[in-house]
Amino acid sequence: MPFLSWYFPFKPTLKKCEFEIKFIFWEKESLPIQYYVDPGKFNQQSEMLMVMGPEGGFTDQEIDFAKNKDFCSVGLGPRVLRAETATIVACTLIQYMLGDLGEKNLDKNTTL
Repeated sequence: MPFLSWYFPFKPTLKKCEFEIKFIFWEKESLPIQYYVDPGKFNQQSEMLMVMGPEGGFTDQEIDFAKNKDFCSVGLGPRVLRAETATIVACTLIQYMLGDLGEKNLDKNTTL
């Protein structure tokens, strides 16, 4: 079951987190999350931390700090999304890439 929190102090959280997969979403990043997610390596039991920015986004220094703590900086496309919307989009993308959503779960003979 995913655990969502609206706020954790930035630097203390990044310093002590020990997740298998760590993403920080940044509107200036051109690499999509698909660049890092290998469904053969990750699964529904993988521990993952996804950090979303505040209104106004992260500073370059915050992104550098996160990258130094082994976070992968990823983008969600060319549009700048509200923090609430970006969270939903990111969770949905991860679920889709891991096979929780989409045709992988449908029988070819199923009619919708």
